[in-house]
Amino acid sequence: MDTIDREPLPGVPQTAFRPAGLLALLMIAAYFGVADPIDLGVSPLALEQGRWWTLVTHMFAHSGLIHLAFNALVLFFLGGPIFARMGEGAMAWARFLLFFLACGLGGAFLYVALNPASYIPAIGASGAVFGFVGLMARLPFMRPGQPMPQVDANGIRPLTGELLLRNLFLIGILSLAGLVMPIAWEAHLGGFLVGLLLGPLFLQRRNRPVRR
Repeated sequence: MDTIDREPLPGVPQTAFRPAGLLALLMIAAYFGVADPIDLGVSPLALEQGRWWTLVTHMFAHSGLIHLAFNALVLFFLGGPIFARMGEGAMAWARFLLFFLACGLGGAFLYVALNPASYIPAIGASGAVFGFVGLMARLPFMRPGQPMPQVDANGIRPLTGELLLRNLFLIGILSLAGLVMPIAWEAHLGGFLVGLLLGPLFLQRRNRPVRR
């Protein structure tokens, strides 16, 4: 009997969710396997001390189960539709992982750049996850293979403003709830902009934007 790769979403087979699932498992392993996630966090102080690996390790460290669950779930559900537009086989996996790292690095660099004197480390995959959000903002709900439109400055500004407002709203909700959970909005913004502006470069050529 032949096996059928069912499509949870139109044009997105179940196998397309595997790369994001793997990254989510790595986050879970880091959460339960690392004594102090702060040691994996990225900050100007950490980089000054020569701990450059924190530019990557911070993406897999989380401050709590809510933080971990949010990032893992969003990555999983957005990762499938994006992976489906990256081609097939090892090349698609490579594009997906490189895109995840690029967005995470973009978030880390903006966090460090806007907080040059800070010793507080940023942890979590939020920068990378918001990169997926940024790319999805350019992907209409259509099947892989259909080209997406270009995004110009007039489109970038409102998207960026909306992201910042959502972060302020989240900070307000957490404050009202009495939850002390600092949000590295700089990392969110940095990852989002990488996904929005550079994300199409990681897609299979036929899925990249076209001018209309």
